[in-house]
Amino acid sequence: ISFGDNNYSLSDLTESSRSGRGIELRHIFGKLSVGSFFNLPRYYPGIKQIFSLFTSYKINQKTRFDIGYLNKLNAENKIAHLMTISSFIKPFSWVNSEIELATGQQMNKLTKAYRAIFTINNAIFSSHFSFIHADPGFPGYISNSSYISSGLTANLKKKVSLSLNYDLNRSNLALDTLQANAPFSKNINVFTSYRMSPNNSISFGVYINGLEDRATKPLFNYKKYTGRFMLQSKFRLISLNIQGEFGKIINFLEVNNGDLTDFYNGNFS
Repeated sequence: ISFGDNNYSLSDLTESSRSGRGIELRHIFGKLSVGSFFNLPRYYPGIKQIFSLFTSYKINQKTRFDIGYLNKLNAENKIAHLMTISSFIKPFSWVNSEIELATGQQMNKLTKAYRAIFTINNAIFSSHFSFIHADPGFPGYISNSSYISSGLTANLKKKVSLSLNYDLNRSNLALDTLQANAPFSKNINVFTSYRMSPNNSISFGVYINGLEDRATKPLFNYKKYTGRFMLQSKFRLISLNIQGEFGKIINFLEVNNGDLTDFYNGNFS
């Protein structure tokens, strides 16, 4: 039993973390646990109160299933009902998977959201893939959102590694603070590293990043093309690090006099 000011949460899609004042009850029956919480959000005026019931069944350290129900009373005295089902499965020591499906109903409108995370990690090959989607009007922690994070790394002949990453973020989160709200972004990069010896390595990469402010009066909207290199060496008690990058920024907003489109940066230590 816990009560007072706390961060109350059910799942990433429904209520990831909400600071509020309330009470939470949990009880464990062997592999089965059940719980409930009620809270009054402190810093989010759009929600008056939240109530949730949830249960979790843990088969072993590698497999778990969760089910939860949550309802919210918003500032307009309208109630939203949400259901979530999720699982965590680790079939092998080098593989992780996590899946969540959620539905939401508000004003007789049924919406859905889902997310999935897969990771593979061994000595030769590693990869990760994360995906989130939420319908417009989904009354959970996110709505009208798409998010993708993916990447793979291959270690070739113990000296050469090659990495490729792609990310897309178009998220709308019901956060307690606007400062943490992410704008629209899209990133892709290719990176390779060559280890000449245990104490000496050199790396090269190409990065393409796009960032757009989706506010009513946007402050930025640009795409950035970057080439980057890095040298790391160690001679007995001395470590040497050199990093440099250069590229071009394309500004899609009105350009003022003096705005730079070419850039470069260097670090030496």
